[in-house]
Formats: sequence, structure tokens, C-alpha cells
Amino acid sequence: PPWAPLVSGAPSAVKIAKAVQLWEASGKLGGRTLPDDVPDTWPEELAELLKTSSCLPVDVREPGVGGTEEVRGSERLSFFSVFANVEECMPVIGKLQGDARKIVLFSEAGDRMGTCAIVGALLQDIFRIDRARVTRLRGGCAAWAAYLAKNPSAARSIEPLSV
Repeated sequence: PPWAPLVSGAPSAVKIAKAVQLWEASGKLGGRTLPDDVPDTWPEELAELLKTSSCLPVDVREPGVGGTEEVRGSERLSFFSVFANVEECMPVIGKLQGDARKIVLFSEAGDRMGTCAIVGALLQDIFRIDRARVTRLRGGCAAWAAYLAKNPSAARSIEPLSV
């Protein structure tokens, strides 16, 4: 892919930003992971992963955006920041790279071609996070809240929500 030389070794923030631009412009051609290629994690699976501390939940919504509750303990990696100010995101991305647990990305609705899927593809292609580790929460925070409402014992056992 055209962005690969820019992210080899220990790239600077400027090189990473340029790689993100090339990635974004590449479309289907050029070896880019498509958002559809990022697999789903269902709310039931997320509950089990949280119980065993086997995942890193990552909120890709913009800070301050209302909506449903979020997964407690989640990292923030806003969609806009990844594209507009990647240097600001590097501490969180470094944490994701250095941890072997599954990454579960979530947004408000978790649409098939939505923000968490696009960030997931970017994490795989630019930041070289193993494809087997990067997933998105199917149905997003809305599905998570619905799951917890139907499963109060799960909600109590993992205490996943913050307001």
C-alpha cells in the first residue's frame, strides 16, 4: 500500500498524518481494509469480555456528544481526531498497540459502515494492530444499553456504565 513506507520503523506524527491522508484517499484500491472487514462483537460477547478483563473498549464518538451511556473504563479515540489531529491520539493508540487484548470499538449506533468500522480499518492498516484483535460493537451503545436493560444481573456483575 502507498502509506506503508511512511509508517515503517518509528514514524513521526507528520508521517503518520500523511499516511492517514493517503489511506483515506486510497478507496477500495491500494490494499486498504474496508470497514465491512472489521468483525462484530455482540453485546453478549462484550459482557463476557468485560467480566474477564479480556478487552479494551474504545469509544470513537466525539467528546461531549450526548446519547446513551458508555462502557465504563473505555478509552476515547474520537473519529474526528484520528483524521484531523493524529498526534493527539498517539497516547491512546500506543496503549492499544502495546496491549494484547481484543479491542472493541463502539459508537452510538455501531452502523456497518460507521465510524467505529472506519477507525477499526485504520487501526489495522496504519497502526498495524492485528486484525484478529480489532472488532466493533454490533449496534453500538444503543444495543449495549438494550442488552443491559434486558440483563440486569449482567449489568450488576460488570458495572459497565458511566453517565
